[in-house]
Amino acid sequence: MITTAIQSDMIVHTGKDVVTLPQITEAMQAWYRHPQFDPELPVLWDLRDIDPGLSRAQLPETDLSDWSSHNLTLINAQRAGRKTAWVFGSTEVAEFAVDLLGASDWQHRVRIYNDDMEAAIAWLTSTIR
Repeated sequence: MITTAIQSDMIVHTGKDVVTLPQITEAMQAWYRHPQFDPELPVLWDLRDIDPGLSRAQLPETDLSDWSSHNLTLINAQRAGRKTAWVFGSTEVAEFAVDLLGASDWQHRVRIYNDDMEAAIAWLTSTIR
């Protein structure tokens, strides 16, 4: 499950329990359709409390590739060059995210943090790209 909070300085998507790749896509699309959508706001994904069972071993390579390509197109159309931070509580899930997100052309605006919310927020709210 993913909930979204619109704050004055960022958007926070928070995941609990089981989170799937389609749920992540739907949360992004829902924000893009929201009447208060602002592509300039940085986005924080707080996924520290998700089920750590999500891993590369559970998903076929074609699913990962298709998801990555689709979301790269979606993000580039809506928020190209904007900052997004992902915070995970599990080292295994964080490593999976590095593999998944690192395989795309998102490196210049996406950072992944392993249980370090303070560092993620500091980067998102800084002038550092």
